[in-house]
Amino acid sequence: VPVSIPVGDINYEGMIYDVGPESDELKPAIIHIHGWRPEGEHAGVDASYYAHYFSDRQNIMGLVITLRGWPHTGGVNDCGLVQPDDVSKVVEWLSQQPGVDPDRIGILGESQGGQVGLLTAAINSRVKAVIAFYPLTDVTTWHEATDLDEGMIDSYVNGVCATPGTKKDRLSLIHISEPTRLGMI
Repeated sequence: VPVSIPVGDINYEGMIYDVGPESDELKPAIIHIHGWRPEGEHAGVDASYYAHYFSDRQNIMGLVITLRGWPHTGGVNDCGLVQPDDVSKVVEWLSQQPGVDPDRIGILGESQGGQVGLLTAAINSRVKAVIAFYPLTDVTTWHEATDLDEGMIDSYVNGVCATPGTKKDRLSLIHISEPTRLGMI
């Protein structure tokens, strides 16, 4: 089911997957966040596999979203500066949907989606679990470990990920204030 979730100046576009067995019990839900994709690519579609899998086989409602900066959500990609606040609002929206257990919401993200998922969990206690596939956890040293070409490092890592705000503002590891709550320690 396609959804449009108002978040500040934009609407987060997404798709809800809920194909599991009918039940009167509230279901856990998981938000799927894509990783970085080239500008203009409809990035959220890539996460639909996991949402369908969890919905069909685990009876977990899946919500795939497209981050700020990609079509059709709009806005500007900010390398995890405002996006966690956006996704926190998406979590609140999801917690109020019929059939969703507001106390069992998780996030699955890859790369930048993992970074945003971890940062969202640090600011929103409704997020009970994060599955982060190769998350961007340290923007300050990412240029040392990535195989991106120099042009991409200069334009994205040293450009988008450094302004506005700083690279330090986007460090998910230092923002997780309650790591034991997420089962990380």
